[in-house]
Amino acid sequence: MSKYLDAAYVVLQEAGEPLTAAEIIKRASKTGRITTEGKTPATTMGAMLYTDIAKGRSRFAKHGPGLFKLSGMGEPPTGGDNEGQDNEEGSVQNSCPQIASN
Repeated sequence: MSKYLDAAYVVLQEAGEPLTAAEIIKRASKTGRITTEGKTPATTMGAMLYTDIAKGRSRFAKHGPGLFKLSGMGEPPTGGDNEGQDNEEGSVQNSCPQIASN
């Protein structure tokens, strides 16, 4: 694992919200998680995150233009309008159809 990606993971976990690569670098540097010597550390961080995401099965995900988050952080609800909502009888509706057994 890359020290940049490991630092990004910790920073995003602590932040609890999506951040830009520049903000990730700022917070990681401030806490001493990484030290940067290059002229464009935010560009390096962004490139590493984009590359890791493109490979698949990443700990990270894109959240919008220039924003990164942890995979699974802030995912919108999926499924139909009634999924996970109480129906009239008070039980939770499931979007999967029931299969009748003979």
